[in-house]
This record gives sequence, C-alpha cells and structure tokens, in this order.
Amino acid sequence: MMNSRTKDGVPGFSLLKMSLCIAALGWLPAEAGAQVVPAYFQAKGLNDGSDDAKATGADAVAAGSSSVASGAQATALGTGALANDDNTTAVGAYAAAAKANASALGANSFAGEASSTALGANANVFDVNGTAVGESSLVNGKNSTALGRMSRTNSDNSVALGANSVADRANTVSVGSTQSTTDSAGVVTAPFQRQITNLAAGTADSDATNLGQYRAVVSALGGNASINAAGGLVAPSYVIQGVASSKVGDAFASVDVWMTGMRSSFTTLNTQVGVIDNRATKLEQAAGSGGTGTTGTTTGTTGNSAQYNSGGTALVLNANGGSGTVINNVAAGTAATDAANVGQLTDMQKALVSLFNSGACRVGAGGGIACGNGVSAKGANAVAQGNNASANGDNTVAVGAGATASFAGSVAIGAGAQAIADPATAVGNNAIASGNNSVALGANAVASASNSVALGQGSVAARANTVSVGYAGGERQISNVAAGTEGTDAVNLNQMKAAAQDTLNQSKSYAARAAAQAMAIPHVYMARGDSSGIAVGTASYGGYGALGVAFASSVSQHTQLAVGASAANGGKMAIQGSGSYSW
Repeated sequence: MMNSRTKDGVPGFSLLKMSLCIAALGWLPAEAGAQVVPAYFQAKGLNDGSDDAKATGADAVAAGSSSVASGAQATALGTGALANDDNTTAVGAYAAAAKANASALGANSFAGEASSTALGANANVFDVNGTAVGESSLVNGKNSTALGRMSRTNSDNSVALGANSVADRANTVSVGSTQSTTDSAGVVTAPFQRQITNLAAGTADSDATNLGQYRAVVSALGGNASINAAGGLVAPSYVIQGVASSKVGDAFASVDVWMTGMRSSFTTLNTQVGVIDNRATKLEQAAGSGGTGTTGTTTGTTGNSAQYNSGGTALVLNANGGSGTVINNVAAGTAATDAANVGQLTDMQKALVSLFNSGACRVGAGGGIACGNGVSAKGANAVAQGNNASANGDNTVAVGAGATASFAGSVAIGAGAQAIADPATAVGNNAIASGNNSVALGANAVASASNSVALGQGSVAARANTVSVGYAGGERQISNVAAGTEGTDAVNLNQMKAAAQDTLNQSKSYAARAAAQAMAIPHVYMARGDSSGIAVGTASYGGYGALGVAFASSVSQHTQLAVGASAANGGKMAIQGSGSYSW
C-alpha cells in the first residue's frame, strides 16, 4: 500500500488508515484484507461453501453450518437445524420443525406435525397439536402432552405427567406407568405409580378431602370397615339373621328378604284372626259344657272351633286341622304386647327401605356407581359421589358436592367442580375446565380454551394450547429453580445476574485495553530538515499496560507521514497512521 502513494496525494494510504482503524475497534483481524466479522458472533463450519446456512423462505433466519430455514418466517439456529415450513422454529444441533407452526428446541429434537412442540434433547412429537417437554420425551397421539424426562403418550388427547410416565389410553391423564421403560443409557425403570401428598383436611363443604377424612366415612359404615396401610378397603362384616355378609348391598338384600317374610307372616296372621269376627256369635252358641279342667272345649259346626288353655295364654283357631283363620279390623298396637296390623308392618318396611337407601351407593346397569343424595351417574363405568354430583358420560368421574362431569372421559373433583368439555379435567373447589382437552387444577381455576392448562388457585387459561399459572394482575413466580448446568437447563435469576456482570466486566476490560493502547502510541517530533524519526511510549489504564512504537518520515519539505503501533496485555495489536503538512 505504501508503494501506491504519489507526490501530490496518498489515496492508497487513506484506505490503509481506514482498515487499520476498524481493526483497532475489534472488527478486523490484524491481517489486512481479511473478511469483516463481528466480534460477538461466530459460527464454525467448513468455510468451503458446502455447509452454508440457507434461509430461503420469506423473512426466514438460518444460523449455523448446514442450517436450513425454508418456510416463510422460519427460524433455524444450530448445526444442521431445519425449519421446513411456515412459522416454524428449530433451535439446537439437528433440531427439526417439519410442519407449519411447529417448534423444536434442543439437540436432535423433532416436531413432526402441525402446531406441535418438542422441548428438550431428543424430544419427539409425531402428531398434530402434540407437546413433548423433557429429554427423550415422546408424543404419539393428537392433542397429547408428555411432560418429564422419558415421559410418553401413545393415544389421542392423553397427558403423561412426570419422568417416565406413560399415558397409553385416549382421553386419560397418567402420573405413572404400567410398563417398564428403558432410557438411552440402558437404565430400566419398572412400572410405578405416584401419590398426591400433603393434602390438608377439608373443613368447609367446598374443601377437598384427604384419606384421613375418608377413613372416618368408611368407619361410619360399621362392621369394622377400615382402610389398611396400603390404602385398600378392609370390607365390613354384617350378620343379618345369622347370615354373614361383607358387602353393604348384600346386607341390605338380606334385610329386604327378611322384611318380605315378616310381611307375608303378618298377612297370614291378619287373615286368620279376621275369621274370629265372623264366628264370634257361633262360638258362644256352640260352647260345650267342658269348661273345667286344664282345657275347655267347644263343639259345634265342624271347622268352627276354638281352644283356650286354662291360663288364658294361648289361643288355637281351627284346632281340628283347618286351613287357618284371618283376624280382621285389628287396631294398630300401641303397647309392647299388642298385636300389630299389616298397615303398621308396611309402614315399618317403607321406613327401613328409605333409611337404607339414604346416602347409600347404587350401581347402574352400565356399571356406573352413584353415592349420595341427588346423585346422577349415567354412562358406562361412570362414578358420582357427593350430594347432587353428576357424572353423565362413559368413564366420567364426579366427586364432590355439586361436581359435574358431562362428557365421556371427563373428570371433576371438588365441590362445584365442572369438567364440561370433551374431555376435560377440573380438580378443586369450583374449578372449571370448559375447553376441549383442557385441565383446571386449583380452587376457582378456569381453563376455557382447547388444550389449555390452568395451574393454581384462580389461574385462568383463555388461549388454546397454553399453560397458565396465574391471571392478569395475579401472576406467579416459579421459585426454587436450581442453577442450570447443561445447555437445555432452565436459568435462574442468580445465573442471569452473573452472566450480565461477566458481560459488563468484559466490556470494561475491552475499553481499558483500547485506552491503554491509544495512549501508548507516541508522537514523533521532527525538526525541519530531518528525514525520519522514531519514538517509543508506554501507558497504563484500568489495570492494563501497553507499549507503543511510532515511525515518521518526511516525504517532502512540507509533508510528513507517520505510522504507529501498540500492544496491550491480553489484547490485539493496534495500528495508527497519520500525516501532517506544514508551511
């Protein structure tokens, strides 16, 4: 470049000066003519054109060797990342988002269908609207969600919650697995279930109840009924007329049979005693003379006889072998030794039936179970428990006063809980799940949009395919997050602060080095007539030292050119050029 200068002007040197100044700011390497590369962005690759990033869709972004963003507004970040359709996002080495609105985040993650989301290394989604969160999580099924490492769904509208959980039936939520799972390292996890723990006892009508409260209910059944250490029911033992039974229904059936027999006996007695009224006159006229002795006997028309023992404690009607006698017009007995009529017996039977049915459980033709007053369980295997609870659909569950589950597979647990979509899950006092495949967990939680989840008291999820942990003006924090150690881990506030401080420290050190280098380049003073000169200088700033050397030369009587260079510890070389003209 110095050879291009002319006597009257130095255009070559001006270009050199510009390049050197840019290099001093950290945008060019020291070698002249090298490619301009920002200091805060790097992407490794072969640099031979064979693995260039390609952003071919409108407003698409691709960064990383062999990354491809071919859909409109698609984003592909990472080596081999592929965003293959409109509005897709792929972040991580070989992450792939194949269909519209899909998102894949994490190395080797794959979101293969429209509106699917795969989050975590090796997370995979193979059906529409699926969501897989966690390393090696897998979703096979429309509108399904797998949350946790190695979690998996195999059916439509299913949810697997927790590491290694498997949801293998449509319209279900699973927190465990009935089958063994094996991870990429060959570690086998046996089938397991999870408990929901630390649930306080409910104190109001609308509170959730725990096992301790259910123990009290079971104990009220009597017959030594209880719940064992494993959570199973120890059946009661009832003895009705000498017959033992361990089922409440069987015991009630025994009582009903006994009462029916009693009614039949009293009906027969009523018929027999009634004859006395018609024959009383004949009995008096036909009385014989045998009134003394241990037994008095009357004789008369055959079949119209009665016998009394001498103590008056026994009455025999038709003692000669007749078919029995009906006693009519018997008044209702009032004392312990009075005869009871059929009307009293019928009233007693009705009272017993009403008592036995009050609050009892009933089993419907389709296997549905209804326990409580005003309860409705309509549908195969439906379960409704609690006053006015309603489970109206196959495989529905409604537990709690006024709980409602109105679509097949829906679950409502808690007083006033409503699962009123196809299917939905509402757990908590007055929780409402009204969107298809929605989940509302917590008192007064509302999930009104399709595939939405509302977690916590009062939370509202009003947009499809979202998870809400609060509501407008009532947001929640996620606390006790451990510091992330891997690239896909969550970052807590302490880590963010540390990263920001580290960035600030680096910025300060860059500025300090630049200042030291700038001050270290000396000025060469030359007297008129001198042809050249050299100067050496040092400087220190912000803990960084620099050494500078400058060289100056007279190119004419009035014109001087100078070049200086400096180097600081831990930094790159800085070069400065200048010229002067005097007269």
